[in-house]
Formats: sequence, C-alpha cells, structure tokens
Amino acid sequence: MKIAYSARDSTLRVCDLSRPNAEDAVLSVPGLRCVWPVWSPDGDLIAFSGYAGGSNGNAMLGVYVVRPDGTGPGLIYANEPGADAIARGTPHYCSWSPDASKLAFVAQTRAGLALFAWRADSDGSASLKLEGGPMYFTWSPDSEELYVHSFTGHHLVGASDGRMPRQFPGVSTQYMAPSWARDGGRIAFFLDADRGRQRLVTVDLDDQAVRVLTEFPGIAAVSWRPRHLQVGLVKTMIGSSGFYSGLTLIDCATGEQAELTDDPALAFYWSPDGSKVAYVTSSQDAEGSLRIGVVDVDAAERVYLPDFKPSREQLTHFMFFDQYAQSHSIWSPDSARLLIFGELGYHVARTSLSGRESNRAIVMDANGEGGAQEVARGFIGCWSP
Repeated sequence: MKIAYSARDSTLRVCDLSRPNAEDAVLSVPGLRCVWPVWSPDGDLIAFSGYAGGSNGNAMLGVYVVRPDGTGPGLIYANEPGADAIARGTPHYCSWSPDASKLAFVAQTRAGLALFAWRADSDGSASLKLEGGPMYFTWSPDSEELYVHSFTGHHLVGASDGRMPRQFPGVSTQYMAPSWARDGGRIAFFLDADRGRQRLVTVDLDDQAVRVLTEFPGIAAVSWRPRHLQVGLVKTMIGSSGFYSGLTLIDCATGEQAELTDDPALAFYWSPDGSKVAYVTSSQDAEGSLRIGVVDVDAAERVYLPDFKPSREQLTHFMFFDQYAQSHSIWSPDSARLLIFGELGYHVARTSLSGRESNRAIVMDANGEGGAQEVARGFIGCWSP
C-alpha cells in the first residue's frame, strides 16, 4: 500500500509502505509547490493543487493531474489572474467520482467560489457547474451527479452534461457538507427549522421521499456509515472550541439513536468496511495535543491511539471533516490503519502548531496494538486505493 503526500519542501511524493527502505518517488511539476494530493479510486491518477509562488499561491494557482509513474495530462485548470486560494494553505478542494471517471473541485474565481468538473477521458479543460459559496458537495453512487450545498441552498448538478442545476426547497445555514450513501439513493443533509434549530433529513431522489430523523439547536455534521442504513451525527458545539459534544449513531429506518462516545469530537471518519469509526478528540487532561479514539460499533469496544499535534493542513482536514472524509479519508482501504500528519507527542498546554520541518506522515494501527510509525516527512496526503 502507498501514500501520496506533500513533502516538507512542497514536492509531491509517493511512499510505498511495503518497501520501507526504498526512496520515495517524486511526481512534482518542476517549479511548483504541490499540495493536497488525492488519489483516484482506481489508482490510475493523482490530483493536486500547484502554485508558483507566494505564501498562499498569489502568483499562479492550478489543478493538476498526474499518473503514479510521473506522466499525465498535467494542468487541467488554472485560476483566473488575481483569484486566490479558497482558504489559507488550501488552493482548491478536489474530489474524485466513485468510478474515477471524473474530478470535481471547488476553486476561487473573481466572482467567488465555484464548482468545476473534469472528465478523466477528456483532453479538454474543466467545465463550470455552479457558482456561489460557501460550497460543499457529495458525489452520487453512479458518478453522474453532485448534490451541492451552496450558500444556504441545495442543488442537484449533472457532472458530465450541460443541464441546469436543479434547486431543492428549504435552506440551511448551520452545517457544511451533505452525505450521499454509497450503496443507495439516499442523501443526508440538514434544513433550518424555527428558533435556531435544524433538522437532519434524508431524501431519496427516486421517489422524492423526505424523512426527518431528528431536530436540535445549533450546528452539526453528518456522515453515512458504509454498508448500513445508518448515519453518524455530531452536534452541539462546545463554545467556540470546534469540538462537538459526542458522537451519535442514528438508524435511518427506525430513527433509533445510540451514543457511540460522549468524548468531545473534533471530527469523525467511518472505516471503509463500516465496522469502526475513528474520532478526533483532545488528549487526556491536555489542550495542546489530540488523539484518535476508535470504536468497534458492533462490539461496543473503544481504544485510544497515540497523542499527536496536527499539521496546519491536517487541522484544516479535521475542521472540515464532513467534506474531506468523502475524498481524503484517514482510513486505509483495508480498514486496518489510519494516516495523519503532524508531530507525535503529548502536550498539556496549547501552543502554536509545528512547522513543516517537524511534520511527519504517521501511520497508526486501528486496533491500538501496533503503536504509531513515522513513514515520511510531510504535512498532508492520502492513501492509495
């Protein structure tokens, strides 16, 4: 198994974990800082953001695609002159379709945030699909459509045709990314209710049936459990900490709820086989570092993994986890290991995040028995399929 990662010098590299003594392959475009790689589900392509200079890409920004052997189409999208990154340290957000035939990405234009799509079998450039931010989206299981939360509304967008986006009724102001079940037609998202409350709902696009699962005050995030008709829900932000008050499992057929943990949760990620969920929480009796708790859902067992301080990019990943979990999961494809970037160690007091010289790609065994292994010098990356 391999990982693609941004090295401390901002080159794009690939590390083969089965060959620990082998030199990492360098896939960078010469002269560019290459960040936020994401591997296509079939393993044939890696998309990433590249920029030529400035602390945040204020020279030239582009989305690139490269094959693992270093060849590839190259530049598929270039930002308009003067259009900066979508956020500090994050030039674009890229997500492959489930069948790897298309790449969707969010970029900053002079008019604001915009959603683009690019076909992997095309020599052409990416096409504009929707404008208006904030912008979050989820792929349909058949890779033909995108369900988009743009500003306060929701839109169904064709990924490879020119039909107009279809807007759905209702608004939402207190969550980020919708979640489309990989093994079914249901989409989970939120709609604003009265008096600052919101409803978690699912909709089946085949029969237009809308089901309200629960209602509560404040912001929240949701993610489907793979291979199950269940979702994970975090809600009730603890002050301005960024942590939610625990993690709940909801059965979408019965509405039954079960608490998976009452630990404060910054983010959570389902294992690909759906048997476990990893959540990011604070270290025990400390504010300066984090740790990951892994819950075996059916066995109702939990283990904690080693403490660490995340890289700046990894912290961004956690803060927008409901989007990044759909493209850059921290789980290995076999549901056995986790990949995070930062610096190992327990820190009681909160201090500044580590610089890139100290950041490492860290692999942890999900069962808690194998400890943590530093496998490369880098600050953000992803697993190969």
